[in-house]
Amino acid sequence: MVRHSPGPVGAGGGGTIARLSNLAVVAQVWTPTKSGPGSATGALDDVQVYDEALSTDDVAYLYSNPGSPLSSVTSPPFDEWATTNITNIDAGADATFDGNPDGDPFGNGLEWILGGDPLGFDSLADLLGFTGDSTTGLTFTFTREDDSEGEAALAVDFSNDLFDTDNHTSTVPAASDTVGGVTYTIEENGSAPDDITATIPAGNAVDGRLFGRLRGTQN
Repeated sequence: MVRHSPGPVGAGGGGTIARLSNLAVVAQVWTPTKSGPGSATGALDDVQVYDEALSTDDVAYLYSNPGSPLSSVTSPPFDEWATTNITNIDAGADATFDGNPDGDPFGNGLEWILGGDPLGFDSLADLLGFTGDSTTGLTFTFTREDDSEGEAALAVDFSNDLFDTDNHTSTVPAASDTVGGVTYTIEENGSAPDDITATIPAGNAVDGRLFGRLRGTQN
């Protein structure tokens, strides 16, 4: 059984769990033999102290894994990045994958994947190179954070209008390949971000029109 108290609690004498003022947050695991208002008597087998409120998932983890601290749980890469680059700087900013607290052309997910600043305005040219037209084909150049490959996907969308009535989607692969009509050249750089070139051939143009975009989604 897990007891989570989002306020000061502590262990009193006689095996009773009582409210104190010297601890911020405590998650306690015990087998109760008696309970009453504000207390429980039993065999205390684990006490963990945290300096922040626990989420529902945190409490569920403690319940399923007695004795294991939350520090043993690895946060997804995007969550760690968002905490460091958004929440720890501006606690009120939208730190979700699709959030865009700086109002630039890139949501947080793309800022993470492409190496942008989620709280500083990035122009299109800062994170995404673009050349070509409907007669030569369209070419995008960008980088991809290695940690993002297991948690997020990049896709190149292209069509002959701006209304997505004839939209085609190509998922950016892990290595150089041609996928869905788009040719990718991908240079792996060890633990550094990959360098990627994506080319949409001119043959995809209709009546001299060809439009493309880069999009990121969370798995």
